[in-house]
Amino acid sequence: MIFGSFHTGQSLAKSQQDKLYTLKNVDAFTSLGNAQCQNALTSDSTTPNEDCIQSVAPNGDVYHFSTESGKTWKQTGGVYSLVNTNANGAHTGCSRTAFGGYIFYTSGTKLGRFDLSATWTDSWQTFTQTPTWRPFLELENELNIGNGKYVASVDSALTFSDNVLDIPSQRTVSALSSAGTYLIVGTTQGTSIYSCRSYLWDGFSTSWSDEDIIPENGVNFFIEVDNGTFASCGTEGNIYQVNGVQFSLYTNIRETTSWNPYVTTTLKNKAVFGVNEKVFVMHRPTVSFSYGIINEFTLTTGTVKGLAASGTQLYVSTGSNIDKIGTTLATAVIETPESIGNFISTRVMYDTLDGTVGIETKKNGEAYVAQTSVTNSKKNLVYFDGKVNDVNYYQSRVTLTPGAGNVVIKFVENVPSNDQKAE
Repeated sequence: MIFGSFHTGQSLAKSQQDKLYTLKNVDAFTSLGNAQCQNALTSDSTTPNEDCIQSVAPNGDVYHFSTESGKTWKQTGGVYSLVNTNANGAHTGCSRTAFGGYIFYTSGTKLGRFDLSATWTDSWQTFTQTPTWRPFLELENELNIGNGKYVASVDSALTFSDNVLDIPSQRTVSALSSAGTYLIVGTTQGTSIYSCRSYLWDGFSTSWSDEDIIPENGVNFFIEVDNGTFASCGTEGNIYQVNGVQFSLYTNIRETTSWNPYVTTTLKNKAVFGVNEKVFVMHRPTVSFSYGIINEFTLTTGTVKGLAASGTQLYVSTGSNIDKIGTTLATAVIETPESIGNFISTRVMYDTLDGTVGIETKKNGEAYVAQTSVTNSKKNLVYFDGKVNDVNYYQSRVTLTPGAGNVVIKFVENVPSNDQKAE
């Protein structure tokens, strides 16, 4: 069994053979067909040390809005400075970038705005609702804002409306996306009710035009890919593909998930989202490929509270600091599916070996056993001498530890008993 299509991403289950079971700190898109160590996240600053969501100004400055307090920090390059303390308390939302010359932010019942220069107006407008989160989405030259059982808006003339669309009062707007010029409204009805709805609205009618029932307790966040939309829903790690307003279960990331519309962004041309301590990339190289989900980055501490991309750099609020992509390579881990049959060994073909390849094996669901790796530089193979005995089903885990450069591999093979010796 040869596993080399790393770009297809991680699988739903160990039995799924067309994907890898685990891809941690792996870059599978830079050199298509290969897998290599991704750059590690590193701390950019220990201030802010609160949970933050982010907005990126047109000049690349990043504003970090605390969801624990009313503080806002401005980041210019690697310099962070406290620029505002919102008198209305902790923030519940912000525009992901500027709209109409302002960055907008919410706290309590207030909508504030910042003129990208020096003026912060914390109580520019007043909402009638007080939800936990207020998602923002710009669509058709209008800034839409989740407002509890309403959608609020700021239009191109900077006129505020507290309610341009109302949904059933038992539901709360949890996340916003779009399908063409239509607004997709994801909702929740509470953590204990495993039935939520999405609504499709044309932006001007008095009510929505279509809806869908989703068997989850809420839409956590949307994942925007090129000409497509996915959504994290519920608490079990389910990812749904969104076709207009219709949600169809697509895959599962094997992580617990929760409501936070600010843990997604786009880094260059890739969709990025954060769950717990992991930052995932969802991408396909071209339309002829399927989407792969890969855990490209892992926090050293904390969990993902907010994500933003400024240029080619990613900034992650962890609750205790702001992480960014560093220059040091991370140790990557690749885990194969379970192969059924009498497998005796694992071998890894490499393209570049500036570091080491560690191999562990698991038979019949037992614990992993570390094997002593042997390198055959003439055949570009790393394997272990000897064999695993009495195997009914088999799994291997490969660890790529970079040296001064990277470790780039072409495939991982679980070797059956009737094959040639690994070397």
